[in-house]
Amino acid sequence: MTELLLPAGSMQAGLAAFEGGADAIYLGFTRFSARKEAKNFTFDEFRRITTYAREHQKKVIIALNTLLKDDDIPAAYDLLKQASFIGCDGIIIQDLGLARLCQRDFPDLELHASTQLAVHTAEGVKEMQSLGFKQVVLSRELTIEEIGRIREACPDVKLEVFIHGALCYGFSGLCMASAKLCGRSANGGACAQICRSWFEIERDPLRPAELSPRPTQRKAWWLSMSDLDGTKAVKRLQDMGIDMLKVEGRMKAPAYTLAAAKCYRAVLDGQDDTSQLKKELETVFARRMTGGWLTDYGRTEQDFTPRSVTLGSTSYPRHRGIKVGKVQELTRYGAVVTLTEPVALRDGISYFTVSDKEPVGVVQFGLSTMRDAYRKYIQQAEPAQTVIIQIPEGQPEPKAGQDIYCISRHDQTLPVTGKELSPATAGLETTLRLEKDKLSVEARLGFLGKKVVKRYPIAASRAQKPRELHKEMAELFSQNDKSYFSLKSLTIDNQTGLQDHELFYPLSQMKTMRRDWYKTLDMLLEHYFAEPLERKTGRMETKELLPLRNMLSDRNQVPWLDVMELSKEEEPEKRMYMVLSKYYLPLSPVMFKEEEYYQALDGIVEKLQKSGNLDKVRFGLNNIAQVRWAKRHPECKVFCDIYLYLANSFTAESIQEELGDGLVGGYLWLETQSFTKGYWPFIPTVVPPSFNIPLFISRSCFRHDSLLLECKNCPHRGSWYLEQMDRRLHVMVKDCLTVITQV
Repeated sequence: MTELLLPAGSMQAGLAAFEGGADAIYLGFTRFSARKEAKNFTFDEFRRITTYAREHQKKVIIALNTLLKDDDIPAAYDLLKQASFIGCDGIIIQDLGLARLCQRDFPDLELHASTQLAVHTAEGVKEMQSLGFKQVVLSRELTIEEIGRIREACPDVKLEVFIHGALCYGFSGLCMASAKLCGRSANGGACAQICRSWFEIERDPLRPAELSPRPTQRKAWWLSMSDLDGTKAVKRLQDMGIDMLKVEGRMKAPAYTLAAAKCYRAVLDGQDDTSQLKKELETVFARRMTGGWLTDYGRTEQDFTPRSVTLGSTSYPRHRGIKVGKVQELTRYGAVVTLTEPVALRDGISYFTVSDKEPVGVVQFGLSTMRDAYRKYIQQAEPAQTVIIQIPEGQPEPKAGQDIYCISRHDQTLPVTGKELSPATAGLETTLRLEKDKLSVEARLGFLGKKVVKRYPIAASRAQKPRELHKEMAELFSQNDKSYFSLKSLTIDNQTGLQDHELFYPLSQMKTMRRDWYKTLDMLLEHYFAEPLERKTGRMETKELLPLRNMLSDRNQVPWLDVMELSKEEEPEKRMYMVLSKYYLPLSPVMFKEEEYYQALDGIVEKLQKSGNLDKVRFGLNNIAQVRWAKRHPECKVFCDIYLYLANSFTAESIQEELGDGLVGGYLWLETQSFTKGYWPFIPTVVPPSFNIPLFISRSCFRHDSLLLECKNCPHRGSWYLEQMDRRLHVMVKDCLTVITQV
């Protein structure tokens, strides 16, 4: 069954998603979530929403999907303890070191590969499987045909696909704009959304006009993407066997999750007309909507097939809502508007204006006064009705012919819920052993890996009338005194010599015993939660220190080589980067035509073997799929390049275990400058802050999606510059892919 997964940035949003028909929600804790600025969940809130999910046969998935430095690992480990203790239906992870810890100490946690890992090929999915992941969230940049081919190639792993919400300009996990320009790490959950900023554009003076045409408009939100509306793709994804369909939006309000859940529940269930549900969803939040790469991309793969629909949202990057009417004229009473959708008082209204600060201005206000065509005050109006809307004093007025939008409804604020839910507990299979002069309680605690037994000097006596011993004891232990534990099942081992129905125990003593039992368990749990992560220092292997990373970039600061072009050379090593008698070939982090890519790469290896130069070449791995290629080629020497993210020692151990002697070294995650030597299996090469890594790697073609140029007769190349305050960016298009660097 294809399941519907909704975002839960808060308790209220999660419950709204379930109410709307979601099969599952994904949530983050207050740390190590890729949506750091969402409200997120405390441990108590996680327990409460888990209670609801269990009662309604729903799923809760936890997102611990940021990269971690060595100093972060102990705190993240504590969160894994909490997740494992209460239990969840999956844990979304980007950091391979954290995944290694999960497998080692929490095998009950099902690993889901985050979209931050940029898995966009079948080989990438298979490598995640080999690392123990049970579900893979595919990159949002895949066409539905590409997803289908991955599904066919990987039938025994669960696949998850985004179907609605914001589209990032760059590949998730590969975007460095926020970190480099604002010091806020997108891989640490603090993206500054640089792509939603406006820039001034200028042509590249060193390029001919056909490679750098100047747009008529200078200022725009050139990097802003449309939002994804996957309603047209849902049934096809369902038919091909995609396991989970995911809606983006942990930063959005509960009304959004409710509306999104209702809309996509209806689509999945085969409802014929979902137009009204889509309007309700877009009223809560929507930029310009497209089918994204799922339906509007217009291609089956990365080729030069002409396409017409653009994926950008360059005219305005924020919530637009839906059109509800058109201004007919301006009077002293307000704007006369002919409605196309219903409107009521307290609805949020907006329209666009000229701005001297941004490319476009916007006026937004709550509708407080509305009149009909006879100037009579009314509270609501229907489509085709003409109304007079009062414009707030001091705001620029709309013009005749201009569209009016609704950006919120008066009744979309949801009541606060969730506090009434009891926190979820760990149910225990409990045994009550009865003897003549004492009794004992025992249960196995999974987190300790052993059985806990406690004895109490409570003697049994003969009952004056028959008792229902098992029922009475089960009711007694079901009252858990707000403990983290509860009774799952009860077994009675009667060794008193009397029959069960003949036994009597003083209720007051039994209640005291029960309270002490649960208190003991809670104390053991508290000690377990407080135990620090044990980390052992090991022998550090000698690896190669790699060149300064800026020595492995071309003159445009693109830090990888084109394997397809390199494979055409008779002596490919001569086109590689040579440093101290070694050749370096950094591979691309993006490779849509994977089979052709590896055929070309294998051809290069074959040429290097024939020339006797293979041992001098170092291949830089920049995508998890390339780890799998390296394992098939133990004769090749490889290193972890900048996009494989060696953020901590556990990740280094995991990669080293995968690659063995073929691994000659690796670059430290470039957002950190230090590491704890005692824990690392080898010394990584530090990337200096001055290294100019691309800010964006995008499948959105800047020529087509931003500048609105036609694909017909396109040269498949281009170069421009974007400016914003003291920032200057270089935009380069090659074969419909866009790379943006900082100048």
